[in-house]
Amino acid sequence: MATPGRVEELAAENAYKLAENRFLADDITGALPAARAAQRVFPALPGLANAIAAYEVHAAATTSRANGGGKWYAILAVDDDSATTSTGISGAAVITHESLKQQYRRLCLVLHPDKNSSAAAEGAFKLLRAAWDKLSLLHPPGSAAAPVSCPPPPATAQPPDWMPRQPGPHRRTMFCPNCRCSFATVVDDGVSGVNCVNCNHWVSTLWQTGRAPPPQQQQQSSSRFPCPTPCPGCDAKFTGTVSIGKHLLPCRACNKCFLVFVKSPNEAYAWIPTPKEKMPYVPWNF
Repeated sequence: MATPGRVEELAAENAYKLAENRFLADDITGALPAARAAQRVFPALPGLANAIAAYEVHAAATTSRANGGGKWYAILAVDDDSATTSTGISGAAVITHESLKQQYRRLCLVLHPDKNSSAAAEGAFKLLRAAWDKLSLLHPPGSAAAPVSCPPPPATAQPPDWMPRQPGPHRRTMFCPNCRCSFATVVDDGVSGVNCVNCNHWVSTLWQTGRAPPPQQQQQSSSRFPCPTPCPGCDAKFTGTVSIGKHLLPCRACNKCFLVFVKSPNEAYAWIPTPKEKMPYVPWNF
């Protein structure tokens, strides 16, 4: 009949074998809990503590790779999560070259395949060597830096869309409904509109979406061409060039001004504006 101590040792051996089988089946997340359960039952089981250290290295490398940062710090157990490992530097506020070297040498004695009979020892030792090669360059002798699990964002990074925009002038793309051209300008939050750089028409900022018309339409509307309609008073041709939109054109033959609405390079309408008509500002074209 087995003694009570022998029963616990047998239970720990079975749990340790289960952990090894799970690691060989590429189940790292399942191997570590089984090994820790064996340690709780019988902590003095030979080789168990070294096997747990190897499992922790593999688990740290896998978890840090999924989170996208701090892989090499986690392998050496010197990051913010080091308190959860059995071989980490708990509460290390500053990482130096000497502290990294001491931690590396301590883990070498635990993870070297000559000292560790676990199936995870060889892979864990290779990860340890790679972590030391990376971090020894980041922390050369005589320097000290706080452990950083995730790199800080660059200083020139734009704020996320959910953050409120700071008040003040900012660059904005405007669209003029008069000449149908888009232009970029600096607009202040307290200004309700700006003048178009092409036709000097007042463009409101309240309903601007920043979307420009299609490239073909924009190129056609911004080009200038001779007025397709003659003067309605004397049938003489206007001497000025126009674009699609509204224009106030003077006739050199009869010395009268006419309001011309241009729909296309081949179609336009002209009439004499009356004082009752409230027309927007249009440029003079000579």
